[in-house]
Amino acid sequence: METAIRFLVLGGGVLCLLLQTFFRVRKPEGAKVLLPESFWLALVRGTLGVFFLVFPMYCVCSGWLIKPFPLFNCLGYALVLIGITIRIWAQFTLGRNWSTGVATPVSLTTSGPYRYVRHPMYSAYFLFAGGMALLTMNENLMMLWVIYLLMIFVRALNEEEMLEKRFGEKYREWECRTGMIFPSRL
Repeated sequence: METAIRFLVLGGGVLCLLLQTFFRVRKPEGAKVLLPESFWLALVRGTLGVFFLVFPMYCVCSGWLIKPFPLFNCLGYALVLIGITIRIWAQFTLGRNWSTGVATPVSLTTSGPYRYVRHPMYSAYFLFAGGMALLTMNENLMMLWVIYLLMIFVRALNEEEMLEKRFGEKYREWECRTGMIFPSRL
């Protein structure tokens, strides 16, 4: 059973990377990058992002660093799989509006997981990181995850500001109905 879950996690991670690459190449018409990241911030965030996807996948598939705490392991695997599922769902829903920088989207996406939260991909990262923290129970990795998640939160705040400027009242109405990272109601 655990081997099957490991392959699910690995397959989901690979699918996330493939989708990210596919949507990175297909830019929407008329989208403009408003807040281009500095080279160093993009390098750090990108490196940490790859590290936190590839390294955990290796840990999960090899069993390396996975601590034998059955309850934590079950919870950790569940959070990782839920995070990957939400990430894939959000990527497909966002489609060509997705970009690596904070860019002006052509339209405001409010369907799919965006009905519940304004940043479901970041929600997925939080769930994924929480699951990996439960699986590894490694204090050093947990501290790095906290730093990475703080960087994601700051980026989400920048996106919120840009979306409010771009969509005005429509965005504010959507903001009242949804949570930022976690649902305000289901």
